[in-house]
Amino acid sequence: EVHQKIALALRTALEEEIRRLPLPRCREQLLDLLRACWVPSNTVLELRPVLVRVIKRLGDSTPDAVLKRLAEREGENGDLKYGELLSQFDIRMRRMVWEADWEGSGDSSEVKGEGSRSLLG
Repeated sequence: EVHQKIALALRTALEEEIRRLPLPRCREQLLDLLRACWVPSNTVLELRPVLVRVIKRLGDSTPDAVLKRLAEREGENGDLKYGELLSQFDIRMRRMVWEADWEGSGDSSEVKGEGSRSLLG
């Protein structure tokens, strides 16, 4: 229980700090944080709100590679790989993801996700 309280306090403080970062001056720092938390947040669900906060804070300046990564599909039926994560964004961000996916569908390297892998690891 103590660990949960500490983790919640740290996560809340980090989310608040992300919210206060001035854009575009701190864009690169946000991208560094996005790179650092992408993989862990997909395995440690407690970190997912940090990832969501970073992407929301980037807003319109979210790189296309990230948007295309969020649109990746898996399996034979084409379910969204990050559907649960994508559902945490507002309709504007989801539309940006869909548009980036649609625009990139003609570029074979982006369809395979190679561009997003270099950004997010």
